[in-house]
This record gives sequence, C-alpha cells and structure tokens, in this order.
Amino acid sequence: MGFIFGPSWFYGIDSGFSFFAMLVTISIAIFSLKAYFIAKDRKYLYFTLAFFSISVSYLIKAVASWVVFKHILGKVPNLTAAISTVVSMPNFYSLGYILYVFFIFAGFMILVAIYLRIHSIRTLSLLFILMLILSILSQSKFIAFHVTLFLLLFYIVIHLFKNHIRTKSVSTFLVLYSMLALMVSQIFYFFIIFDKIYYVIGHVLQLIGFLLLLLNMILVFRKR
Repeated sequence: MGFIFGPSWFYGIDSGFSFFAMLVTISIAIFSLKAYFIAKDRKYLYFTLAFFSISVSYLIKAVASWVVFKHILGKVPNLTAAISTVVSMPNFYSLGYILYVFFIFAGFMILVAIYLRIHSIRTLSLLFILMLILSILSQSKFIAFHVTLFLLLFYIVIHLFKNHIRTKSVSTFLVLYSMLALMVSQIFYFFIIFDKIYYVIGHVLQLIGFLLLLLNMILVFRKR
C-alpha cells in the first residue's frame, strides 16, 4: 500500500481533507480557465490542466482512503462490497495509490514546466517517467513520493521567490507562500516514523497552500 494513515482519530478525516483539497483545486482550475478565455494566454490553459490533474488525484485519494477506512471498521458500504467482489482491498488501494501519484505528478510537472519555462516535451516526459518509476517501485513508496514532490516544489519556490523579490506584489506573495506551504508540508510527512501527528500537520499545510492559491485567483478576478 502506498498511502499511510495518520493517528487513529484521523481515520476517515483525511478523506475529508482530500475531498476539500479536490474542491479547492478544481475551483482554481475553473478560475484559470476563465482567465484563459479573457486573456487568451495559453499559460492559463496549462494552469487549468495542472490543477485539474491535481484535483483528480485528490478525488482518487479521498475515495480510496474512505473505502479502505470503512473496510477497516467492518462497516462495508455497497461501494466497498462491489469493489471487493472484483479486486482485493490491498490491490484496490495500491491501484488508487498509483493513479493518485500519476495525476499529482502530472499536475506539478506542468507547473514546473510553466514556471521554469521548459518547452521540450521529450524532457518533461523523461522526468515524469523517472519520477513515476521512483515513487511506485521504491521500497519506501511513501517517502520516495514525498521527497520527489518536495524537490519539484523546491524548484518552483525558488523561481517564485525571485519573481516576488522583483515585483513585490500581493499576488506574487500569495503564490510564493502557497507553494512554500505545499513544499514544507512534504517535510512533515518524513517525520511520521517518529509521530503520526506529523501526517495531520502535513495535510493541514497542504490545505493552507491550496487555499492561498484560491485566494489569489479570487483577488485577481476582483481587480478585473
């Protein structure tokens, strides 16, 4: 299994966090699409694709976590029963993890391409495949995934920091700190071996990061 539950009291709640993150990221995707139709800038279309992909990843995580949580409790809803007749629960969860990793890496790779201005599809495809293989085949899938995501976000944050120093606007400030929150959240996941409360902190920071991004989108549209 690729996912790891936090403290026992957080079982099921993490599904709520993932579902809310899905709503926030799909909202960002919608705002980006509206910006594309207004400005006719392809950058916003790529933002739409990136956050739509991230939204799909959180939907998959929310569903997979909730189904397995119900299975652990022994409260087997119709959805879980239907799945268990087709595939075993560990295999279902592993498939959910692979799809989650695929879509979230796809989303953040698009963001890296936007911010670092990588235009070579061949280069992006190679990086994406290498990250996917690392996160799926590594003995410690959970750690490998978050280390890789941390590195992606690190390069994005470096670019955004330079951009904010140059412009010093509210928009660049919000985008910088949203990505910084997402990056720092990955660090907390490393420490779950010491205390599972870090899993909860990581979830909260991720949500704060996405909410800051959504706030920036709303403020940008208010100025129009």
